[in-house]
Amino acid sequence: MAGGAALALAGKVGGRALHFGSQVALGRVLGPVGFGLYALGWTCFRIVGSVSSLGLENGVVRFGAPSWPGDPRRFRYSLVISITLTTAFALLLAMTSAGLAPALAGSVFHEPELARVLVLFALAIPAYALMRVAAAATRATGRMMPSVVTEEVAQPLILLALVLAAGSALTPARAVRLALVSFGAAALAAVWWAARLARGRGP
Repeated sequence: MAGGAALALAGKVGGRALHFGSQVALGRVLGPVGFGLYALGWTCFRIVGSVSSLGLENGVVRFGAPSWPGDPRRFRYSLVISITLTTAFALLLAMTSAGLAPALAGSVFHEPELARVLVLFALAIPAYALMRVAAAATRATGRMMPSVVTEEVAQPLILLALVLAAGSALTPARAVRLALVSFGAAALAAVWWAARLARGRGP
């Protein structure tokens, strides 16, 4: 337990440091106005993203942990149901968010250019929700490493690397696309790891 807690803490601290580094890099490249658009989009994305998983990141741990490792079939069932429901709801939420983006950008923020950023961030909602649930499923097996790597470290690390590689060619919309790529890659890694554990293979 102590080892798992220490690993989770180290992952969170490292992940926050990587996220801070990517924000600093984006701020330097995009400038005050461009980074302001990105930051507004990021904030809206995280608010919507917090409900995109329907709380199933907790449900998959609650119902998956008792069946691991004695009943792998039930564990796989919990994983499939959680991922299916999360994906369906997150897609609906993404479409709704994208549809409301122009009105939100114009009426609330009075910044029409923000609409494109919000639409692109809406596309990342399914990947974000999927990453959270799949990473939580790995915690249900008692292993902290897969969750820490995929959810806390991989996404900000990939984003920072992409931002540094893009350099001065970045615009707010391109920065959001890089964030979308980072969430997609982290989600795929989390699903792969959860599926591997569900089949009874090691980390």
